[in-house]
Amino acid sequence: MKSPLEQEVSLDELRAGSVQEFNKVYEKYLNWIFLYCKRTLQDHHKAEDVTAETMIKLWDNRATIQNLQHLERFLYVTARNRCLDILRKVRRPGGRHIPIDDSLPFSEYDPEKETAEIYDQLYKMALTTPGILTDVQRDVLYLRNKKGLDVKEIAKKMKVSYQTIYNRWDEIKDIMTNLFRKND
Repeated sequence: MKSPLEQEVSLDELRAGSVQEFNKVYEKYLNWIFLYCKRTLQDHHKAEDVTAETMIKLWDNRATIQNLQHLERFLYVTARNRCLDILRKVRRPGGRHIPIDDSLPFSEYDPEKETAEIYDQLYKMALTTPGILTDVQRDVLYLRNKKGLDVKEIAKKMKVSYQTIYNRWDEIKDIMTNLFRKND
C-alpha cells in the first residue's frame, strides 16, 4: 500500500525531471528541512541556505531516488551533513556544544508541533510581559486564540465595532511577528 505522499507524488515522474512532481516534494519537505537545520545551526540565514542547497542537490540527484524512504533519507542526510560541515567551520561563542540528533528522520520530525511550541512561547510572552500588549490587545488575543472566537464574535462580546477588533488583531499580528524576529 502506498503512503499518502506516494499517492500524491509520482517518483517515476520526479526521476524523469517533472518540475510539478518536484514542487510537490519541495512543498512537503521544505519546512521540515528548514526547522531541522535551524535547530541544528541556531542560525536562521544559514538554515535557509542549507535548505536551498539540499533541495538543489535533490533536483541534481533525482534520478537516483528509489522510493519514499530513500527520498526522506536523502534529504535528511544531505541536510545533516551540510549542517555538520558548517558547524565544523564555525566555533560557537563560549565553546558551547550543539548536540546533533542523528537519530531523527524526517518521518518522525513534526515541524507543526515545533511551530506550535514556538507560538505558545510567544503567546505566553505577549500575554505576561508588561508593555508588549495593551489590555485590549491582550483580551483580543486571549479570546481569539484560547476561546477560538472569530473577529465578529469578539466584537460582539467586547461591545465594540468589528473594525476596532480587526484593527487590534492586525496590531497583534505585527507585534507577534516582531517578537518572533527578536527571538529568532
